[in-house]
Amino acid sequence: MQAISTLSAYVVSKTALVRFNEALALETLEDGIQVLAIHPGTVRTPMNAYVHDSQEVTKSAPAIQQWFQALYAGGLDTPIDRSVQLLRRLAAGNGDRLSGRYISVENDLDALV
Repeated sequence: MQAISTLSAYVVSKTALVRFNEALALETLEDGIQVLAIHPGTVRTPMNAYVHDSQEVTKSAPAIQQWFQALYAGGLDTPIDRSVQLLRRLAAGNGDRLSGRYISVENDLDALV
């Protein structure tokens, strides 16, 4: 996570979840429980649609809105199927050795393992 103007609560909460993931993985290691933090990519969700379209965002965070608009216009958002595929592979145990890691849909899971 990186600092983003006007999104401090969002950035801090996501960073806290990543650190919680790391601690939880250590705490459950002896029990054989794997814990992963997953970044599914920028998927077209209602929250992202709000950022893309909202007049409030136009006023308060125009650069972020423009980034979303360019991302969508260029077809560079993450298709939901790609995120689902990562989750299915992880649920099947393909990433168990990565417990405690932050994994992005952009990562090559096979190379990480």
